Amino acid sequence: MLERLDHALRSRPERPAVLTAARTGAPRVRATRGELAELADAFAAALHARGLRAGDTVGVAVRPGPRALAVLLALWRRPGSCTGCGPPTPT
Repeated sequence: MLERLDHALRSRPERPAVLTAARTGAPRVRATRGELAELADAFAAALHARGLRAGDTVGVAVRPGPRALAVLLALWRRPGSCTGCGPPTPT
């Protein structure tokens, strides 16, 4: 599935990739496919520069949105596994 997503991001980089709604309810582009691919490339390069190897586990603490998708794509490319680290929940 991620292979297809990666291919789609690069085949039409000008198309929207992540949309949100404005206060009026109108769709708003948060990131294009090309921007998301570039962000994923940058995260993958950073992971490589920090010595991530196949099979390593990375803690991920990113708010939902383009960066979260880019981090997951970068980990898929490297290949590593990730563990989500969210804010603590009240008990």
